[in-house]
Amino acid sequence: MRFLVIALSIFVWSCSESTNRANEDLIGTWIINHDSNSIDYSFIEYEKSGDKCEIAFSLVNSLEIEMYWNKWELVDGVIHSTMYNTTSFLEFGYEIQDRILKLNTGELFVDMIVPEGDYQTEYHYKNKEAVPGQICNTVKKVFEFKSKEIGNSST
Repeated sequence: MRFLVIALSIFVWSCSESTNRANEDLIGTWIINHDSNSIDYSFIEYEKSGDKCEIAFSLVNSLEIEMYWNKWELVDGVIHSTMYNTTSFLEFGYEIQDRILKLNTGELFVDMIVPEGDYQTEYHYKNKEAVPGQICNTVKKVFEFKSKEIGNSST
């Protein structure tokens, strides 16, 4: 019985250590090239605070820029991202779930599992030279400006 308790304790400790390591590896700025035949990139930043911010640029037929400010949490190898603010059609509270297939200090492979659909595995590479907070600070400033703009137009 004592052996079982010790073995279970070691297992629980090792699971929490791998979750902590995954959280640490996830923190920072990642880049995705959505389509190698055109200019279609996203810059995604995960912060320790639980904020996840994204700036997506697409130059397929015209320049499109979308911004997302999410709250994220890692649960059982799945990144749960809940929409906080966005310039897209997605609404507050909308949740996206990405199952991590591979994560290390330089690469992240995920499959989107929520919403359901026929998605390709996304490959992210880490921008190790990015200034911490740069993406999230930019996205948050845009939304602060937009909220002030809306407040001023209603007076």
